[in-house]
Amino acid sequence: MTVEIRCDPAFVEEAVFLELGRVTAAGVRQMASAFHRERETVYELPDTQQRDAAFQRLAHRYFETLGLSELFTARLEEFPRLSDRIELILLHRVWLRKEEQVELYVDQSREVPLALTASTTLFIGLQASRCLEREALTAWLRHELMHVSDMLDPTFAYDPHPAFGGECEPEHERIRARFRALWDLWVHVRLRRMGWQTVTADAVRRQEVERMFACLDPTHREELFKTVSEQDRWTQGELLALARQPDVAITT
Repeated sequence: MTVEIRCDPAFVEEAVFLELGRVTAAGVRQMASAFHRERETVYELPDTQQRDAAFQRLAHRYFETLGLSELFTARLEEFPRLSDRIELILLHRVWLRKEEQVELYVDQSREVPLALTASTTLFIGLQASRCLEREALTAWLRHELMHVSDMLDPTFAYDPHPAFGGECEPEHERIRARFRALWDLWVHVRLRRMGWQTVTADAVRRQEVERMFACLDPTHREELFKTVSEQDRWTQGELLALARQPDVAITT
């Protein structure tokens, strides 16, 4: 199935301007000069709507020429399950790092399990400036898209509204945070096995798990870390069960 990628014109234009600035600063000025010459001719169009459409077409063309589009299309080739299940990817500009996200939206009119639903949309909110950090952006996209691939994998048995099993809201939040840390760890180790750069170092990922399970005995923490890291298959329910386990008092 062909996946349509729909880009926010504002994201595309800003990314192109930033990348042209970068290559110009590196001493390659021809492409930026050609872009600005073409852009000047667009101003000669008398109709405002025609000008806006022409500006967008120009930016999109250079978005592809500069290899920026490939930053996203190449990731789909790395995760075949996404190409099989997702119909539309929306790439939208955000202003802050904390606003960046990848969200999966499902056609709620279809009463079928998420993993079998083909009518899905992937929303990517991203700062345009991240395109200047291609290796870091690629690592972030792979991390997020592996999460999405898990959500669409029938063997993971993803439930968007799981029962966390806490007795109060703070306990729900603690279990949710623990589950997320374990899932992030499992994504991290699989990316490592594939020889790909990860969004954090191994030590940082370990520290995150240790912080979430600080009330566990050190031996139990190490067993938990090794168990999640070394197992090839997990379900959402199994990771949640690990996140719910009772604390073991630290002995001295």
